[in-house]
Amino acid sequence: ETWASPEAQRTAGARVYFLSPPGSEVFPALAAMTVQLPDDVDTDYAKLPLRTFAMWKTLGQEWENECNWFMKADADSYVNLAAVAARLQCFESTDQHYFGVTHAIMPPAGMRDHFPATFFAHGG
Repeated sequence: ETWASPEAQRTAGARVYFLSPPGSEVFPALAAMTVQLPDDVDTDYAKLPLRTFAMWKTLGQEWENECNWFMKADADSYVNLAAVAARLQCFESTDQHYFGVTHAIMPPAGMRDHFPATFFAHGG
């Protein structure tokens, strides 16, 4: 039994999905909980920022009406779904919120006039 078990999801009123690049093999027991995003790339660690941006883009454009909240967790993370769900009850899901640590991709000083910093969510 894991933090993403069907029982933990029912208790928290949550749904957990796993990302898998298009065309990759999906473990049969996780097939119903696996999403393959059209803009996804391979799972090489160097491409993690691209995968994360593709995930947020797809969730915002295609899953907006499916869930009140979205959360990203790494494969090696433990999430207390019940605690997260209880904490989110303090907030209105129709308002814009960001929970976590903000990071920025900062271009070299000579390029900042043409390419401003890009801020993105990471951790929390």
